[in-house]
Amino acid sequence: MFKKYFTVLIVLSWVALLSACGSITVKHELRPPTGIQKQAVLVSEGVKIVAETEQWELLPGIPTMPPKLFHTREARTFVNGKFTGFAAEMLFAKNVTTDWRSVENMHEINVPGNVVWRNSRIKNKVMDVKIHTDQGEPLFGKMVFLTAIDTIESSHARSTWTVSVPQRDIDLARSGQTVVKYQPAKVGVLDLVTWVLWMSKYPLAAAPTAEPTAEPTAAALKQLFF
Repeated sequence: MFKKYFTVLIVLSWVALLSACGSITVKHELRPPTGIQKQAVLVSEGVKIVAETEQWELLPGIPTMPPKLFHTREARTFVNGKFTGFAAEMLFAKNVTTDWRSVENMHEINVPGNVVWRNSRIKNKVMDVKIHTDQGEPLFGKMVFLTAIDTIESSHARSTWTVSVPQRDIDLARSGQTVVKYQPAKVGVLDLVTWVLWMSKYPLAAAPTAEPTAEPTAAALKQLFF
C-alpha cells in the first residue's frame, strides 16, 4: 500500500502480541506540521542561487528563510499509554535521483471513500532556480526544502538548511550532466534529506501536469498511516 520512496511506518511487533493477550487501548496522535529549521545558509563562496518566480535568493553566508517549504507530517501510536511506533513522510537519501521528477513517484495512496494524496503536495514546493557563479553562464536548477521532524538526530540539520555547491559539481553540471546535491540527516537508522538541489547546463524537464490536491485532513492522515 505504501510506496517505498516517501513514507515509513514503524510499529513494534509486541503490539500484536498484546492484542492477542487482552484488551488494549490504542491511540494515534497526529502531530502538527513541523518546522524546526530556522534558516538556510549557503556556505559556498562565489555561488548565488536565485529563484526564478519567487522574490528570493540565497547568498553566501547570509541566512534566509526559503519561500517554499514541504512541511513534514508525523503521527505517533501509543498502546496503553506507551509510545510504540510512528508514521511519517520522509524523503530517503538512497532514493534521490538525478531526475528531479522522481518526487512525482514518492507517495500515492488511495483509500476507498477517503482521499487520494498525490505528490503534487511536494511537487508544488519544488522551485525553479538559477545557480550563478563567478564564471560562465548561470546553471538551470530545481530546489526543494523539507522541514525536519523533531526526532532528527543531526543537531545541525535541526536548525539550519546548510547548502553547499562545490566547484567540482558546478564543473560536472557545465559538462552537460545533471548533478544532484542534498543535506543528509538521520532518524534512527534512516538516512534522510532536508533539501535537494538539481542543476544542469540545460533546462531541466518540466513537471507533468497534475490536478492540485489539498493537504489531507487529520482524519485522512490517520487512516493513511494506520
